[in-house]
Amino acid sequence: MTRVLIVDDEQDIRDTLRFILEDAGYEVIEAGDGVIALEVLRASDVALVVLLDLLLPRLNGIDILKAAIADPYHIGRHTYLLMTADNAILRQQADPLLTQVSAQVISKPFDVDNLLAMIAQASRFSA
Repeated sequence: MTRVLIVDDEQDIRDTLRFILEDAGYEVIEAGDGVIALEVLRASDVALVVLLDLLLPRLNGIDILKAAIADPYHIGRHTYLLMTADNAILRQQADPLLTQVSAQVISKPFDVDNLLAMIAQASRFSA
């Protein structure tokens, strides 16, 4: 079973995503900020599909991608889907990082069917 790590500082978004993903048969883990997310990523003994919000407290999504790139063990281990409502920041700061970790972008607000399709595709790479 694919495990999905939801990294978002908004509890309502995490709750909604958890409901959708568990209903679709995924195992879900949550992190409310970037520091906790990085701890979960480093401690995980299995590959994760990571739904990563761009704007987070303590460490943002860009910082987490940089940490993944800096650690050869983790760069190819987890699959990242970056969630953002601010595509301007994304283009300025994250485009090169997205290429290095083969991350895809999910625009907020997201379409549920598109989200599930992207997670299904990402889960093939993290299995």
